[in-house]
Amino acid sequence: MLRLASLLLAAVALVACSPDVDPEANPGGDTESDPDLLTLEVDSERMPCVGVGPMECLRVRAPGTKEWHLFYDSIQGFEFEPGFRYVLEVERTRRPNPPADASSFRYRLIEILSREPARP
Repeated sequence: MLRLASLLLAAVALVACSPDVDPEANPGGDTESDPDLLTLEVDSERMPCVGVGPMECLRVRAPGTKEWHLFYDSIQGFEFEPGFRYVLEVERTRRPNPPADASSFRYRLIEILSREPARP
């Protein structure tokens, strides 16, 4: 039982310390009234990841960068369809007093800039 509790605490710490998005994509947005506009590329398939428990995450990156990041959160208004790559304009707003196991940001879809079938 103690081992299970330790594993759960480690998973929560991992989620809390994981970057929500590439930190260099567009820093800022210190308050609820000061949102960031981010442009994100979304890969064509979800990837297995571990938050509080096993789940599937989007893979995202800033345009022009090579490294993909697991995205543990959701984007309000965005309906992911496997097999397509997306470029999205997203509003990121800092969440006041987020729970320990939640992201410190909220994400909302502004516009789908492109949606293309993934290359085989």
